[in-house]
Amino acid sequence: SPSREPGEGRAGQGVFVESPGGHHLSRRSLQQGEVGGGAPSGDLMSPLSRRAHVFWNLLGEGGRNQQGGADLCLRKRSKGLLEFVGRANRNSEAQVRGAGVTAVQGTKGPGADEERPDAPNRGMPSGHGATVAGRVCGGRSPPAAPRHASHVRRRMLLSSDASAFLPLRTVQASRMKPLRIGLFTDTFLPDQNGIVTSVGLLSDELRARGHHVDVVAPFFPEQQDTRPDVRRAPSVRYIFLPTYRLAWPTRRDFEQKYDLIHTHTPLTLGLAGARLARKWDVPHVATYHTHIEAYTHYVPGLTLLQKHTRVVTRLMGLYYRRADAVITPTAAMLDVTREMGVRNPVVIPTSVEPEVLRSAPPVENPWPAGTRRLLTVGRLAREKRFDLVLDTLAHLPDAHLVILGEGPEREHLVRHAERLGIAPRVSFLGVKPWTEIGAYYRLAELFLFASDTETQGLVLQEAQLMGVPVVAVGARGTLSGVAQGRSGYLVPPGDVAALTRHARAILADGQLWRRLSDGARAFGATWTPGGVAERVLDVYASVLGVPREIPFPEAASPRSTLAYDR
Repeated sequence: SPSREPGEGRAGQGVFVESPGGHHLSRRSLQQGEVGGGAPSGDLMSPLSRRAHVFWNLLGEGGRNQQGGADLCLRKRSKGLLEFVGRANRNSEAQVRGAGVTAVQGTKGPGADEERPDAPNRGMPSGHGATVAGRVCGGRSPPAAPRHASHVRRRMLLSSDASAFLPLRTVQASRMKPLRIGLFTDTFLPDQNGIVTSVGLLSDELRARGHHVDVVAPFFPEQQDTRPDVRRAPSVRYIFLPTYRLAWPTRRDFEQKYDLIHTHTPLTLGLAGARLARKWDVPHVATYHTHIEAYTHYVPGLTLLQKHTRVVTRLMGLYYRRADAVITPTAAMLDVTREMGVRNPVVIPTSVEPEVLRSAPPVENPWPAGTRRLLTVGRLAREKRFDLVLDTLAHLPDAHLVILGEGPEREHLVRHAERLGIAPRVSFLGVKPWTEIGAYYRLAELFLFASDTETQGLVLQEAQLMGVPVVAVGARGTLSGVAQGRSGYLVPPGDVAALTRHARAILADGQLWRRLSDGARAFGATWTPGGVAERVLDVYASVLGVPREIPFPEAASPRSTLAYDR
């Protein structure tokens, strides 16, 4: 079918499959009473010289005959070879040679637990199979079709005690086999940002649950990797942002095949991951971490081009619409993803590891004695709006601000502090190891944050986990990052007066500070890494066609943690 809608192929529908010759075989949604419909019209049948439209009712209500077999009706012979791969009953195979189709009939008998040696599994994990039952018959041409054949295989990643191709509603409890998962990200260690935290913790949790995970990230010459899950792709230094490495992978860098690819950025490695998912015919899950339209100033001329043509929005929409599932960290970003045409994005907030923060060893106090201790953390970039934090500090004469982070705007911020006359009351400490950051939160009295481009704002969660009240700009992802009036306050973007007013009120009222501190600890602990990983595994199961009514067990050994200085 020429029109293909994303997000289709759910339980109880026919399955879109692809022949080894590369011809796509469409599928349609079967409802009761529609099986074995009339002959299609000539205009719908015309492309069938290369294709066979195969439909079946997957053991749904009323779709199974008395013998439990499969009636196969092909409207047109096809030169392409379609094979149902899996545990076939060899004693009751029916060869539909004219169409080159192997259908499985009858009930389970001897040999049903043996794997078909003559059926190519197209990358399937060994030991998985398919049994086709019910009525297989053509009716009208389907209105839409997915892009690739993975919908067949997604229903096949069931454990050996369950039959593949069962409608999801009929499978009561199944376990996924351990998966080979590729997490593709254009930013990772030694970078420090929310994506790095998210990817590192997700990999830790997935590996603790028995899955094989590779974090595919750009190569950094100075980085000595000690994490066993990191695979580096060749990279070049980005001329417009010297601290950034732009991955430049080749085909030889991806000889390892994955059961599922999860991309976390839409740049070169994200594009490579999406391309490999199509090539290998495996599901592609994408997380929308970054509102990329707010970063166009890193490419000369792109901001003006985006303003007049919305080219970045269009390209991002094309990228995310092609994914089998899209995850966004906050509900506030749903409008952004839907504007790009993404259907049914899933909200899964990113978490941080509380124990790493709480167990941070003591550090030397960077705040001068007798001053109010303000803290902000993040990459020193234009879109983070640290200039507004400095403007707020200028109205708090008894406060001293500590800034953790590095970035291209550092020199500009230093000059801005000098112009405001507050340079002696600002300490730029640069990047600190993840294992030490908790100590700075422990010493701080108030956390300030002014970015209006966040998809979530993990530093807000870090601060609140450590009991530090927050005053931040409320925009996009940060709107759900603070419990207004309970863990801190959100103000409109760019409102320095409101930032100052709330900061002054909290610092002046000890009772208010203690109430907000207690509320911050409770609110910050809402999401744990394990809970987030379980939600992500639910998404994986949905695109693989595997129900997860039996949750994955917790790891017997302690989880590893993302430590930047290891």
